[in-house]
Amino acid sequence: DPLFVGQGGALPIQVVNRPPGGGSSGVLVFDVRQPTPPGIRAVTFPANDMAWDPYERLLYLSVPGTSLLQPRTVATLAPTTGLRGAARPLDGEPGALSLSGDGRYLYVVLGAGDTVTRLSLPSLAPDLTIPLPTTASGAAYHATSVAAAPGDGRIVAVAMQAVDQAAELVRRS
Repeated sequence: DPLFVGQGGALPIQVVNRPPGGGSSGVLVFDVRQPTPPGIRAVTFPANDMAWDPYERLLYLSVPGTSLLQPRTVATLAPTTGLRGAARPLDGEPGALSLSGDGRYLYVVLGAGDTVTRLSLPSLAPDLTIPLPTTASGAAYHATSVAAAPGDGRIVAVAMQAVDQAAELVRRS
């Protein structure tokens, strides 16, 4: 009953399976409480990307170099309290993030997207740097996104786009 859950209080739960072979469990009572104060917590903290860690119940933020607080870092944020935690300074502008399925690693696209760094969790210590290749003509590849494999935190997929440096210079002028 959504109204009952929304009000909070004791919520009895019983599992019933239909025949054949069905049966029912005993009743378990859960104490459901509404957060105080109810609502949404707004936190102002600039980020290029973020990743949720369900194990530590933290958000990892890639903080841009333009930020006044912890620039060019990967920082933690506890969403329930709004408090910032540990931050790891990086050798470039942090971009896209991906948390491994086992919660052991955080992959970070760095700089102009030409490097992916793996941070060991929860220490945020860099433990692997992956330079991206170039095309046969020597054009640089830049990471557009990164995704850790769900079954093995040591496997990561990087979506790359070749950037023609001459065309980039023409577009910027």
